[in-house]
Amino acid sequence: MKGLSAEFYKEILDLTVDGVAIVEGDKIVFHNRRLEEMTGYDDSELLNIDFTRLFSEGSLSVLNSALNELKIATFPLHLEVNLLTKTNRELACEVWVCPWKKDKGKLIFYFRDITFWKEMEKGQAEILGKISHEILSPLTTIKEAINILKEKAVDKLEENLFRFLNLASEEVVRLERIAGNLIDMTRITRGKLYPIPKEISIKELVEKAINSLQLFIQKKRINVIKEIPNDLPSLCVDPDQLSSVLINLLDNAVKFSEEGKEVIIKATLVGKEDEVVRERKVGPADKYLMVSVRDFGPGIEEENREKIFEMFERGALAEVSKGIGLGLAIVKEFIHLHKGEIWVESKKGSGSTFHFLIPLVKPCRKKDGH
Repeated sequence: MKGLSAEFYKEILDLTVDGVAIVEGDKIVFHNRRLEEMTGYDDSELLNIDFTRLFSEGSLSVLNSALNELKIATFPLHLEVNLLTKTNRELACEVWVCPWKKDKGKLIFYFRDITFWKEMEKGQAEILGKISHEILSPLTTIKEAINILKEKAVDKLEENLFRFLNLASEEVVRLERIAGNLIDMTRITRGKLYPIPKEISIKELVEKAINSLQLFIQKKRINVIKEIPNDLPSLCVDPDQLSSVLINLLDNAVKFSEEGKEVIIKATLVGKEDEVVRERKVGPADKYLMVSVRDFGPGIEEENREKIFEMFERGALAEVSKGIGLGLAIVKEFIHLHKGEIWVESKKGSGSTFHFLIPLVKPCRKKDGH
C-alpha cells in the first residue's frame, strides 16, 4: 500500500457517506464531495465561505461553547447540530470534531446527515401522542367508575377485594401519567410546548405531587419528608409543567426505594453568586430556587447519570421500572423551558439526589402570543 497518491486518498474521502471538512480558523481548507452534496455549495464556494455560515444560530453557539470548554479535553468531540444548506434548509447532523495531529491549528469535522432519522422519531412521537389522546378518554371513565365502586363498597367488600380496587385505581393513575408524558413529549418534539406562567408556591406544587402519588406512597410505606421553609417567595412558573417535574422525580424516588424508606424533598433559595449557580447554565436572575429530591435506593452508575435524561432511556435499573423512559427526558425539557438546569448526584448503593435550579422571575407574565 506504500506510494499511494494523494488523489487515491481524496477519492476514498469523496466516496464516504459523511461530509468531511478540515477547518483553520473560520475557513475550510479542505472538504470532500459529500459535503458539497449535503450543503449545496460547490468546491470554490466552500473554500471561500465563512465556516460559521454552515450552522444555524443555535447550533453555532452550542459548537463554540463545546469547543471552548473542551480545548484541554480528550477528542473526538461529538455533537448534534443543524447544518444550513445554500438554500437555508436545515439538516440535522451528527458531528465529530478532532484535531489534525500534523497541525494543531486545524480541526477535522465529520458530518453525518441524520435528518431522515429525526423525522422518523418525530413521526413516531406524533403517532404515540395521538394514541395517548385516544387512551386518556376511556381511562378517565374507568377511573371514575373505580372511584364510585370504592365509595359504594367501602363497608361491603372484604379487605382483599377492596385492595384489588385500590390496585386498579393505582394502575389507572400510572397509565394516565404515561399517556400524559407521551403527549407532552410529542409537543416538545414539535416545538409546540411553551410555559404559561402563573404565580404559585413551591409548597403547593409539592403537595400536589404527593397527593397524586398518595396510593403508590402508601403502598410502599414511604415516609416523604418535606424540608421547605415557610418564607420562600412564590414562583412565576407553568404550574402544570412544574407539577409534572415534581411528580416524575417523586415517582422515581418512591419507585426505586425499598419499602419503609424515606424520600426527602428540599427547597432552598440561592443567590446569583452562589457556587451552585455559577457552575450551571441557567437564565440570569438575582435569586434562584433549588429543589432536591433524595432517595435512599440503589443509586445510579456514573456512566448512566447523563443517559437517564435521554428519551426512552431507563438505565441499568430498567428491570425495576415499569416506565417507558420518558419521565426524566420530559423533566429536563420542562426545566430548560424555565431557563433552569437539572442534574443528579448519586453513589452506587447510597441512593440518588436529583436537583433542579430555576431563576425566580418577576413580574409574572405569560409568554407573548401564548
